[in-house]
Amino acid sequence: MSKLILFDFHCVSCEKVFEELVEPHVKNVPCPKCGWEATRQVSLGHLAYRRMGVSSDFPTAAAKWEKMQRRKTKVDKGGLADGAPNLKMY
Repeated sequence: MSKLILFDFHCVSCEKVFEELVEPHVKNVPCPKCGWEATRQVSLGHLAYRRMGVSSDFPTAAAKWEKMQRRKTKVDKGGLADGAPNLKMY
């Protein structure tokens, strides 16, 4: 079994740019929007930014989700959300 890697793809038919998890040798995949063949694009990976020590400037999806969950938990416990006043109903 080959390792799967997340690559960017571009469809020349509908101009859609999307990510797809594929094996390293795969160069083309069908476009999810129009079905035409999309070509793999060269892009900077998230790992390169982490190695440079600037990962906080480029938050990952996991980091964004974690931040939203912390904010939601704070609101559920009666805390403030985005500067909103704490209005509890008794």
